[in-house]
Amino acid sequence: MYECGSRLPEQRTLCAMADGLDVPVSCLLRADPPSIARLRLAAQLTQQEAARRLGVAQSRMSLIERGLVELDAAGVQRLASILDTGIVTVRLAIRAAL
Repeated sequence: MYECGSRLPEQRTLCAMADGLDVPVSCLLRADPPSIARLRLAAQLTQQEAARRLGVAQSRMSLIERGLVELDAAGVQRLASILDTGIVTVRLAIRAAL
């Protein structure tokens, strides 16, 4: 399920797979389509940690990742900073989830 992209591994599983294969985590993540969850995993953050840094509950972060809650411009900018990526990438990931 991981290989075909129908399921994302948890952060610790992804890190262990990358270590076992001696590759960076980013090599295990498909570039398209972007998703907030994939960006979060590439940043090596748990959903709980990303939510804490964003200042929202983990349940709200889950809704954001699934495209069920939108962020305002400031929220998108904060999330891009947290995920160590660009605003355009975060906007594309949000749009893909809708």
